[in-house]
Amino acid sequence: MAINRTTSEECKARDRAHLETYQEFREGAEVHRQTRAHIKKWLRPGVTMIELCEELERTSRALIKERGLQAGLAFPTGCSLNHVAAHYTPNAGDTTVLSYDDVCKVDFGVHVNGIPTFYSSGRIIDCAFTVHFNPKYDKLVEAVKDATNTGIKENEYYAIETFGSTGRGYVNDGEEVSHYMKNFHAGHVPLRISRSKQLLSVIDRNFGTLAFCRRWLDRLGETKYLMALKNLCDVGVVDPYPPLCDQRGSYTAQWEHTILLRPTCKEVVSRGPDY
Repeated sequence: MAINRTTSEECKARDRAHLETYQEFREGAEVHRQTRAHIKKWLRPGVTMIELCEELERTSRALIKERGLQAGLAFPTGCSLNHVAAHYTPNAGDTTVLSYDDVCKVDFGVHVNGIPTFYSSGRIIDCAFTVHFNPKYDKLVEAVKDATNTGIKENEYYAIETFGSTGRGYVNDGEEVSHYMKNFHAGHVPLRISRSKQLLSVIDRNFGTLAFCRRWLDRLGETKYLMALKNLCDVGVVDPYPPLCDQRGSYTAQWEHTILLRPTCKEVVSRGPDY
């Protein structure tokens, strides 16, 4: 006889206890579905990477009704191209244009009460899809989508993130960094440079421990902050996340879903009619 067996009624009771959390995930997931539906119709060759990110982020902010650290964008929009698998978003002055022969991984997230804490990973919907125009990449993109659908602890939330590559299948750090995140475990670090203190205050107020990018600092009106940002990285208060790249000339694809393992069932909260 299984002494520790959980009854169906106990599972349902635990399910009811988390209904508010589930609803916050579903709210974020619906914003994600509507945003990506718009972007898939809007995106075309000739669009710059900055235009793509600004259109996607504008749409997400409006739909989620952005309100400080309570709801908004969970991390910078990734639009990594070809051999770059992840962690690329354009910095100011980037003139990269999407072309017919590109394979673009669009990776973005939204949150409702999603700031991670010591006790919680936050309510973040993290989902990605791959855009391509040349049919010669159909097999690569479909293979990665199928692997994601094939893809582990009750009341936990997981982002199932699958990549495929025509290259070696190994990634190395790229060059120019665009993604950053405050180090949750850094604790108090004395800062000697006043500009670094000021920048850290801006990061705390606007991003908390969520990821951010240089474009978002620009959007807040911050200028001449690169040395201060480097200082924060050097002392370990902020972690840089460089692009992850396979060998040049290769192509990578990505698909991703956020799933919720409830006591009574599995819920792929980011699932939509597109994938």
